[in-house]
Amino acid sequence: MVKLALHEEESNNMTQADPTTLPGNGNEVRQNPDQEPEPLVDDPVDQSADGNEAVEGLDSDLDSWGDYPLDELLIRNEVRTIYEVIRRIDKGSYIMDPDFQRDFIWPTDKQSRLIESVIMRIPLPVFYLAEDEQGRMIVVDGLQRLST
Repeated sequence: MVKLALHEEESNNMTQADPTTLPGNGNEVRQNPDQEPEPLVDDPVDQSADGNEAVEGLDSDLDSWGDYPLDELLIRNEVRTIYEVIRRIDKGSYIMDPDFQRDFIWPTDKQSRLIESVIMRIPLPVFYLAEDEQGRMIVVDGLQRLST
């Protein structure tokens, strides 16, 4: 609560200041005021040779987003209890050691904090799983949390 009050107080002070001199608003004093500031991050959208936008990560052989085979994927969002997840791990329904996953490396204190969060009923971040040909679920993201 105190942090929020301080934050509001700081923002009130900032609105009273001259906006052309506030750092980080793109209006900092520059040697050449007509020069545009450099972007902080690279723009993932570039122009391709034919003038169309080329999106990073999209196969260049495909003509558009409509050609991308997303229709073949089935994405489900399911809520599971801790009991159900542990039961599925014990039954071997989840593949916990795929080739692309790193080994379990969380230290004990981090594991304790996660367990405490579960006891306090704080929702866990999403686990990402992919189904293999046999119907077993491969852990794509969340191995450290599931192993804890």
